[in-house]
Amino acid sequence: MNLKLLSFAVVFFCLPVTTLFANDFQLPEKLPPHPRIYLTEKRMGEIKALMKTDPFMEQQVKALQSKAARLLVDFKKGGQLNEDKERTSANRYGLLRYQFPDGMRLLGVSWMCIVRVTTFAFVYRLTGEQEYADAAISEMLNVCRFPDWHPVHFLDTAEMAAGVALGYDWLYNVIPVAKRTEIRKALIKHGLNPGNDFYENKRHWAASASNWNEVCNNGMIQAVLAIADEEREAAGKTFKYALESMPLGLSVYAPEGTYPEGGNYWNYGTLASCMTIAALQDVVGSDLGFLNTPGFKTTGDFFMGIIRPDFWYFNYSDCPDEALPNPAMFYLSRVYNRPDYAAWLCDFVKTKNYYQIWNENSREGDESFRDYDRWAVLRAVWYNPEAVGADFTSTPLAKHFSGKQDLAVMRTAWKDREAAFAALKAGSNRSGHCHLDIGTFVYDVHGYRWAVDLGRDMASYRVGGNPWRLFRLINRGHNTFLISDSLQNRYASCQIIKFESNGKDFTGRAVADISDAYAGQVKSAIRTATLKKDGTLIIEDQIEGAVDKVRWAMITPAGIQINGKNAILTQGDKKVIVTLQSGEITQFEQLPTTPTFDYENPNEGYTMLAAFATPNKGKINIKVTLKP
Repeated sequence: MNLKLLSFAVVFFCLPVTTLFANDFQLPEKLPPHPRIYLTEKRMGEIKALMKTDPFMEQQVKALQSKAARLLVDFKKGGQLNEDKERTSANRYGLLRYQFPDGMRLLGVSWMCIVRVTTFAFVYRLTGEQEYADAAISEMLNVCRFPDWHPVHFLDTAEMAAGVALGYDWLYNVIPVAKRTEIRKALIKHGLNPGNDFYENKRHWAASASNWNEVCNNGMIQAVLAIADEEREAAGKTFKYALESMPLGLSVYAPEGTYPEGGNYWNYGTLASCMTIAALQDVVGSDLGFLNTPGFKTTGDFFMGIIRPDFWYFNYSDCPDEALPNPAMFYLSRVYNRPDYAAWLCDFVKTKNYYQIWNENSREGDESFRDYDRWAVLRAVWYNPEAVGADFTSTPLAKHFSGKQDLAVMRTAWKDREAAFAALKAGSNRSGHCHLDIGTFVYDVHGYRWAVDLGRDMASYRVGGNPWRLFRLINRGHNTFLISDSLQNRYASCQIIKFESNGKDFTGRAVADISDAYAGQVKSAIRTATLKKDGTLIIEDQIEGAVDKVRWAMITPAGIQINGKNAILTQGDKKVIVTLQSGEITQFEQLPTTPTFDYENPNEGYTMLAAFATPNKGKINIKVTLKP
């Protein structure tokens, strides 16, 4: 370690983080030789050795080789397609094109660049087969010749920069000198220069606490560390700006690792931050204190906690229900000595057959969902062999995750795929990608989800104007109260005020004060969720100061048979019995989940089990039991 870096480490814990990052650290005078980011020669040797002794590593690497072969076939098809076919398949066949697959962003092209370049580069480094290096270099040069990387939507730019930077580093020794220069100049022109404009003007992501901050800073840091020895002036400038900005994005993890934007954006933002910190460790020899960020050490617990035993999310906010086996869990397992994280991720990969990398049966739809797993190569690069023999099943079955999105999760077992799982959300209606969903819950048992969160509606990304008219984004479309067809308070912030775990007959019990979500509509609203050890879920509600009828609701994909205050839910050969106890409600009802506008998700296959409570002197008490 050079003296400047040593002095940094000595003073780090004595100074405020943001002040230190803004003023004190500069790039070391001498950087390690290429390849220096993640896939060093040493790490490549370790991977090859592990392939001989570790079945998980062997299968991951074989899957990457299979994926690379398939990608190469598609890549070579470009010259054989007619113009119309090329236009509709620009992300799959031939060289990538400068176009906007979703009509708004270059992001899909950036993601496919990452998939191709990192997979081809990895397999070349593994096998020495030149055609993979040639394909990766051709694709890098191709995107470097784009007119820009669409900086107006800077995620597109940052992701492209990250993919190109890693390809440049991993293949540095086989890229001709003139082509190296071209790639470096493009990383500056298309990546660092527009990034500096955001930093200098403190615009958007550069001054925000969000997944954007994490992803965009990662792209800038990857580019800086890839080219800094030959482009020191440009790299050093951006490096300083990025270190100033990073604490904002990382601030969202305090105090316990809960991610305010939900599991899908944990996938996005947390992986980006892990990549940034890991790259710093590899190139400058230190994490620069970022691993001491409040909540970051335990954010892996959060990710494990919100995913049910057969690997679906508690999908609050803009989140799909299908989870991804994020390589960040391997990185976190290494730096925080948590082999249980690695063991859990291995179990995830094995259970969902993510050895194949290319998940043909995704509920999220083929191409786009596969691109979300664009950094699959890092599951091999970061794999932690301490997963072998480690046990994640001793992790608590119930947990309260405090933070901006306050929530509780509960389960009856970790590895039983038919175990019961439930989650209750309090939290904020003001977080990025949030819905008006305070008080919502989900419930799973027997391998089915019975009480669902419908999740994101892509219409909210495409349609301008007021998002609070879309069914999936408001309390009308969630498992919470609707009073006089009114929205929840958009500025509400609610907490779980009591939490218990491992009781005599229950795994978890959470009490949420959700009164602020209904400010002006009721005086107080308390919701309690209890998951019993036999898998039964009990939802209890106490409302005071109510004037109008209150709708209790639970959206389900199950068939519903109603008999007064009882209902039988059926999926496949499994059933859940739902029982209602309330003096203010006469019966259950079945309601449609049809949205207002034709551009919204139609919510096909879902029905709402509902009940309407008439206040008795302003009070409403409801107890609903869901018993498998």
